[in-house]
This record gives sequence, C-alpha cells and structure tokens, in this order.
Amino acid sequence: MWATQTERDEHFRQTVTPDCPRCGANPCYSICENSPNYYSPEREREDALFNDSLSYDAWFREAVAQYERVHGEAYVS
Repeated sequence: MWATQTERDEHFRQTVTPDCPRCGANPCYSICENSPNYYSPEREREDALFNDSLSYDAWFREAVAQYERVHGEAYVS
C-alpha cells in the first residue's frame, strides 16, 4: 500500500526531523542550545563589539559579503 503525501510528511517530521525537546520547534531555533546554529549571548555580544568597531564602509562590505554567501547571488541595492 502506498503512503499518502500527508503520511510521508508526518513520518519525515516525526522520524527524520523530530521536534526539539527543549524549545519544541521544528526546526530548532538558533536561540536554543540544542540547535546546531546556536547563537549564544556571548557570541552575539562579541559580534556586536566587532561590528561597532568597524567603519560604516567596512561594515557594509561585510554585510554584502554575508548576503552573497547566504543567498548565492550578487547584492543589488
């Protein structure tokens, strides 16, 4: 017997990517310590201090570079 799309989606959600036991989200939030992308308060503070130390031009170049890494396309303003 073939599984319906709903059954396949439910199996994937519960078995392959279960809800996080700590925050309950699927996928787990970056603010949750269980997330592989966990963004700790310490890291946020260090990033803020680093960004504040940059000139506007240097900060903007970093922001554009990050956008292009994440989206895989050139930034167009």
